[in-house]
Amino acid sequence: QHFQNRVKMKSVTLKILDREEYEKLSSFYFVLEEPKWMRRGMKGDFTVTDENEEKQPLTSKEEEERRIAEMGRPVLGEHSKLEIIIEESYEFKV
Repeated sequence: QHFQNRVKMKSVTLKILDREEYEKLSSFYFVLEEPKWMRRGMKGDFTVTDENEEKQPLTSKEEEERRIAEMGRPVLGEHSKLEIIIEESYEFKV
């Protein structure tokens, strides 16, 4: 998912498929990966930036703009892995 400027939170919908197998307890993990920093290109399209792939030396103004942009760079939070547990419901069993 892409986050627009000033957006701090997004919802993710997970679809759980019924395998038609009975299990009293089942679990799986949802893992967030390191975010990719993206910026608008000259034509308004998004391109991934890679700090290791500089083609030309930056001017001092471009270097300052890059430094400021990196301060607002997205980072992976403390909680990047979520365990989802599905357990038998006694209400529906009866």
